[in-house]
Amino acid sequence: MTAMMSLTPSFRTPGEVRRSAARWLREREVPSDIIEDLLLAVSELVTNAVLHGTAPIRAALRLTTVDDIPSVVFECSDAAPILAAAYAEEGYEERGDYGRGILVVQSVTDILGVTSSEKGKMIWVSIALAR
Repeated sequence: MTAMMSLTPSFRTPGEVRRSAARWLREREVPSDIIEDLLLAVSELVTNAVLHGTAPIRAALRLTTVDDIPSVVFECSDAAPILAAAYAEEGYEERGDYGRGILVVQSVTDILGVTSSEKGKMIWVSIALAR
């Protein structure tokens, strides 16, 4: 089961994707605590793509198994091949209002992965359906 979206970068995009993802997850009876955590990750990753990525931006949401564990996976990709630096916890305050999103995503997901090529990058997260 996969939901795929092509995104138009705008300040509305993260909220639109969040609402679509919430509806899709509820329809599949994903537990509410997992939905809450995943939606936070969705917001952060889509916001990063809109602010720092290059169109086209795409997102996908799917129920699958990761390491033989039933999981929900969210992927967000864009055409910028350069990865934004994940700021270390020490020193992030020097960067102002930016740089904390990936730390938040790491704290609410089980796995955070990144792939990059000359055609762009994809950042994905996974949360096990049973905790």
